This record gives sequence, C-alpha cells and structure tokens, in this order.
Amino acid sequence: MSTQEVKRKLAAILSGAIKDYSRHMDEDRVAPILTFNIYKEGFSNLVQHHYGRMPDAPGDHAPAEFASVVLYDLTSEIISAIL
Repeated sequence: MSTQEVKRKLAAILSGAIKDYSRHMDEDRVAPILTFNIYKEGFSNLVQHHYGRMPDAPGDHAPAEFASVVLYDLTSEIISAIL
C-alpha cells in the first residue's frame, strides 16, 4: 500500500446571489443577465485585486475564493460599502 501525502488548504469563500433573480428573469429575459454581468465584472476585478479568484458558476451565483481570511475580510468590507 502506498502512502500519499495529503495537502490541506484553508480558504475563505464569499458567495453572492441576486435577490429575486427568477422573478426578474420572468419579467425580462435580457436585462437581468446584462445587469448581472456588469456587476459580476466589477466584483471579479475587486476579488482579483485582493488576490482572490472567481470560479465559473451558473445563473446568478457569484462565488469567490481567497487563500487568506485577511484578504477575504478586506474584500467583503469593500463590497458591503459599495452595496
């Protein structure tokens, strides 16, 4: 039996979603997507500026991963101030 080294990592995860996204999509199929993409681009730039990364996600989900809880804390404070 071989011994494998387990590499562990502690990361901070930030996740965002749009309130009432389904209702907005029922009313207008284009505007919510365009608006979300604009906000997601700005959110992505902010996350990358603080050394985070945003994996692809379906629909209105916008997850972000940070290798450091300190970087997550800074970014979440900035996002809260913007919203």
